[in-house]
Amino acid sequence: MNNIDNWILGISCSLIAGIIGYFSRSMLDILKEGYYPLTGLWEGYPTDQNIRKKDIIHMHQNGSIVKGEIKRLEPSNQCHREWYFIGRLIGHNFFAIFWPTDQMVLSYGCWYVHQIDDSTFQGFYLKLDDADGGKIRTVPITVKKIDSMGLLRRLIKVR
Repeated sequence: MNNIDNWILGISCSLIAGIIGYFSRSMLDILKEGYYPLTGLWEGYPTDQNIRKKDIIHMHQNGSIVKGEIKRLEPSNQCHREWYFIGRLIGHNFFAIFWPTDQMVLSYGCWYVHQIDDSTFQGFYLKLDDADGGKIRTVPITVKKIDSMGLLRRLIKVR
C-alpha cells in the first residue's frame, strides 16, 4: 500500500465513522426524547373573544426543555396557521414562546400553563393586541394529551 492509498483509506474511514456517529447521536436523542412524559401529540383549546379554537401540538421533551410545532385545526379559515414553540417545564409549570412558521401571519406570543393532571395543562397565553394600542391580552387555554407513547416507550412495551 502506498501513501495515497493510506490517505484514501484514512479519509474514507473518518467519513464513515463521522456518519455513523452522527446518526447514532440522532437516534439516541430520539429514543431519549420518547422517554419523557410530554413527548407526544397534544390538543390545545384557546378561547379568544368567544371563538373556540383547536390546535394540534407536537411536543418534544428533552429534560426540562420542551419544543415543537403547533397547527391550527379550527376554525377552518385559520387552518393555514402554524407555529414553532420552545419552552421550559419547571415542576408543574410550563411556559413557552411561540412564533409563526409563515412571517405573513402576525400571531406570536407566550403561554404560561399549570399541570392539572398527567394529561392536562390549563392557563393563559399572552397576545399583543395591535388593534387596542398594543395592549397585552390574556387568552385562556387548555392543553390535553391525546398520544403519549414515545418511541422508547413503544420499544419497552413490546418486550
